[in-house]
Amino acid sequence: MHNPLHSVFGTTSNNLKAPAVYLRHGFLSDGHIFQTLETRINSSFPGSLVDRTTYDWKAPVVINGLRLAHEVLNGAGDRPVFLVGHSMGGLISRVAAIALHDPAAMLLHLNLLPAGWNFDPAEARSLCSTLQKRAVAGVVTLATPNSGAVTHGQMSLLAYFFRRSFSSHAASIVDLTTDHLFRFLQRYAVDIPTLSISGSAFSVFSKQAQGPMRIAMGLKMPNDGIVEDASVDLTQSVLPNEVVNSPSAHYLHVRAYPDCTDVWHTDIHGNVRVQEFVVEFISLT
Repeated sequence: MHNPLHSVFGTTSNNLKAPAVYLRHGFLSDGHIFQTLETRINSSFPGSLVDRTTYDWKAPVVINGLRLAHEVLNGAGDRPVFLVGHSMGGLISRVAAIALHDPAAMLLHLNLLPAGWNFDPAEARSLCSTLQKRAVAGVVTLATPNSGAVTHGQMSLLAYFFRRSFSSHAASIVDLTTDHLFRFLQRYAVDIPTLSISGSAFSVFSKQAQGPMRIAMGLKMPNDGIVEDASVDLTQSVLPNEVVNSPSAHYLHVRAYPDCTDVWHTDIHGNVRVQEFVVEFISLT
């Protein structure tokens, strides 16, 4: 059976020591969603460290990304590090990987930022100033809105009211529904191997296309009911990102199923095929 990962990441298992895998959930979620994926990783890589800590998902993505970078430095030891995030957790993983790749460059960027960003620059500088450079073996994003989710262009006034209702409670909603975070990230170039995986519950061929979740009908198909396939794919990103800015980056985007059916945003992390992709990626990079 053809494995799409082989064309980008090779076919030979790396046989490295047991990895440290940091699993980060998304908006309105917690670390329990990764129980089955943790079991799969532990059985595939005996002795591995799997961290699926529940974090404050209401905080801005940049702050959570820098906090994750500290957790890696404090807990991974000399293990190869993999960052795997579902939905907003994928954005947090990207920030952490960039920060660990070159914390000095990020600190310089933070020192030059004007006012008006969706996070406290002083808090970000404080977190970044104590980071050390650390290799990241790979990043996986699952149904991550790398060009935003439920934006004005997708859902018109619905997105506006969605943002208004949540933004006073959770700063992170601004990162998911506007260009703030993506404009911050667009100046970086990182060659860390990266895999993005999207769901495909809604498409022109899907049985669910006429179902009760009418919100998905306002999104470009295929989509997983919340995030468009095109938003997950970093090569289709509306704004440049750390992957497309790096000529040497090994990057692949796949859908969980090629026939565009059955994989929903809320449970993509538990999908058997998706878990196979994650384990295979870890073994190859």
